[in-house]
Amino acid sequence: MPRPRQPFVAMAWLCAHCLFNRRVKPRLTDVLLRVFHHVFSGSTTIPLNTAEAQVLSEVLSRVPAETGDAHLREAIAAQHTGIDANDPAMLLSFHPALAAVDALRIAMPGMEARDAVTLAAVAEHLAQWEHHPNGLDQEQFASRVQWRQAIVKTSPTPTALSERGGPFWV
Repeated sequence: MPRPRQPFVAMAWLCAHCLFNRRVKPRLTDVLLRVFHHVFSGSTTIPLNTAEAQVLSEVLSRVPAETGDAHLREAIAAQHTGIDANDPAMLLSFHPALAAVDALRIAMPGMEARDAVTLAAVAEHLAQWEHHPNGLDQEQFASRVQWRQAIVKTSPTPTALSERGGPFWV
């Protein structure tokens, strides 16, 4: 595991929540951060287990129907299909995942404060990566992670997550 900059400390061990509960009994924050890390790493799909899909599906069910676009409907349908089939892993495609985060950001359906803060930061970061002002060409970088880091570094108005220095390790 890389050594993070101050004030962050390296993890010598992981608590039960990090090892077990984030996957078995996830909170919305855990699911949002999972989407964030997979998008940041350049994944075209976000694998969710049944518990994570249920958390996301339950929150998306509170989003008003009129805010839905085709990608959001695809995300909702994928979650319901996977949950009904009791699939151990459901692959949520990149664009439906972004649509789900964006719909949650717009609707903000009565979330806990921690979830709302995480959602706002993740949505802001994903939007910055999608619409970066400097037009950096991805082909100039060795990896998608380096490209995303360059977008964050060259942005005139860095997001809350980039001001905190990460997370950049996936």
